[in-house]
Amino acid sequence: MMMISKFQNKNLPENERLSVTPDVAELLFTTDDKKLYVGDGTTAGGILISDNAFITEDMTLNVPADYTDINEALDFLSAFRIKDNAIVTIQVADGTYTYTEEIVINHPDSANLKIIGNETDPTLCQIWNPVSSSILKIEGVLLNYIDGFYFNGQSNSIDYPNGININRIGFMITNGGRATAGAIRTDNCFRGVVVSLGARLLINQFMAYSNSNSGMIVSENSQCRIKTSCNIANNNTGVLINANSIFTADKNTMLFNNNSYGVFCTNDSAAFLNSSIITGNTTLDIYSENSSFVSAISTTCNNLSPAINTQGNHLGYIRN
Repeated sequence: MMMISKFQNKNLPENERLSVTPDVAELLFTTDDKKLYVGDGTTAGGILISDNAFITEDMTLNVPADYTDINEALDFLSAFRIKDNAIVTIQVADGTYTYTEEIVINHPDSANLKIIGNETDPTLCQIWNPVSSSILKIEGVLLNYIDGFYFNGQSNSIDYPNGININRIGFMITNGGRATAGAIRTDNCFRGVVVSLGARLLINQFMAYSNSNSGMIVSENSQCRIKTSCNIANNNTGVLINANSIFTADKNTMLFNNNSYGVFCTNDSAAFLNSSIITGNTTLDIYSENSSFVSAISTTCNNLSPAINTQGNHLGYIRN
């Protein structure tokens, strides 16, 4: 078993490994076959570390100082298991990072992983992907924490024509995934955030603007709670809650100027939007149908269906 706390490393493909003689305790990671070697100062290519290498102390992987991007840091981390309550932090410096592949969080020990950008102003740490079907996806695992990112799905027909017709998702949690998030913003996607297939998201601050389908979708037995503030505007639909799912926005919630619905709740779902401002949405501010329930106590809103405290739209209900 290895104990690793602070180290330097090289990343290169296997066919270049033997051209390097790593220093004593320097790590060498092969990016194609994902094997890890440690240097002794004399052995070309380093000495192979067991596939059962462990991280047992807190450590930080810095992007871009040590790793070009988040995916490169995740590739390196895939050679390890994380145990003994150690926390690995991928710390991303301010900047705009262009991706043409998804960032997929599926490490078996993601419960010990944090991914941190600019916690004060997420717009200063932008992840732009004009190509993939999603920008960042958490699939079937619990992610300890993610904070401080601006996910931008703006297409670019000149430099990335293959991404023009992609219905891009900014931030996705699916297949039973779980995550706690700080501040997240998603713009210019098809769907800003998707929480689906039994997933759970707890987020402190959320912003979504100019997403062509919806700012957020919570669907298929999933739940999302926004704790502190929420601004969702200029999307087609603000928030869609579907198929036995729950959306909660505790306070400082603003859903405005969306092109169709502010909130659309359907198919045995529920939304809790007390003390919110939901106005200026073109079709309706709040719509509930098919045995769904919306609580909008002390909420400012204008156009609703069904009418307040009245069943309609196949047993939809809105309480105010």
